[in-house]
Amino acid sequence: MTSRIRHSVSRKLRAWFPDREIEYEAGILALVIGLVVVLAVMPAPPNSMTVSPYTTAEWAAMVEHYSIAPRTDGAVRETVPRIYLKQFPSDWPADLTVDERKRLFVAALLPLILADNERVSAQRAKLLPILKRMDDGKTPSRAERTFLEELAAEYGLDEVDAGLLRRRVAPMPVSLALAQGAIESGWGTSRFALDGKALFGQWVWNDDAGLIPDARAEGASHAVRSFTDLAESVRAYARNLNTHNAYRNFRGRRASLMEYRDGDGAGLSGSRLAATLTRYSERREEYVAELRAVIRVNGFGDFGRVRLSDTINESVAQSDQPSI
Repeated sequence: MTSRIRHSVSRKLRAWFPDREIEYEAGILALVIGLVVVLAVMPAPPNSMTVSPYTTAEWAAMVEHYSIAPRTDGAVRETVPRIYLKQFPSDWPADLTVDERKRLFVAALLPLILADNERVSAQRAKLLPILKRMDDGKTPSRAERTFLEELAAEYGLDEVDAGLLRRRVAPMPVSLALAQGAIESGWGTSRFALDGKALFGQWVWNDDAGLIPDARAEGASHAVRSFTDLAESVRAYARNLNTHNAYRNFRGRRASLMEYRDGDGAGLSGSRLAATLTRYSERREEYVAELRAVIRVNGFGDFGRVRLSDTINESVAQSDQPSI
């Protein structure tokens, strides 16, 4: 059998390269090298995807296919895939039941919140050692100084302030972000969510930058800010809570909770921090009570330690994918 294989390979090689005398061993080596080169240039399976399903049914199929929903049969997943919904489907929420709509909404919003928290946590992980060395009397390097200045500008500071950076560069409580997104967007059904990809009801004073509320009072000039995609809306929400003066109490309370947890931002209590957001809504204490109710009734506190998976499950990534 071996000699037959050798003869067959040698014959193939002579057919491919008639002007050359190629021995079996050299030919096999060339084939192996060629295979390695091909494998090296092949794209790796994706570890993330941004999707824009046209219909609610397509989004529901994706959620099932890729196991995006964080809770299945009462059990909470440790990880969810990095699959990011760009915008809600054109027919959202179609004929979904209330429970189905909530489930698909959470599947859309949770990965976006986790992705932004991951980004902010990476900034924080780089920031804190620099500030520690500064506390010890060491001068930051030129690269470190540039990093600090860029971070200060990103987080709304005119100059580097170590204390304020510690408070501002920190992740959002997952349960709180889910609850605010659900309330402010009507679980993704509001005109601002569907037409403006706005999940958190942030105001702007420029009609060209947002959508004008139908019930805007005469003489009022605010609009609800629009975004290019849902991920941008989540980033803007996080920046709002991390920089606006109205939420200083939120940042102070979060810092205290993180210090108590040895700097761990995962699992922060959204219910506790909700009490600091009376200025987020004109409804004040009623708004806080609703936030806590939404967190409790929907079990959002269970998702505080869910993380993004490193890759989309290989067996899923290699299977037939639904329409995107």
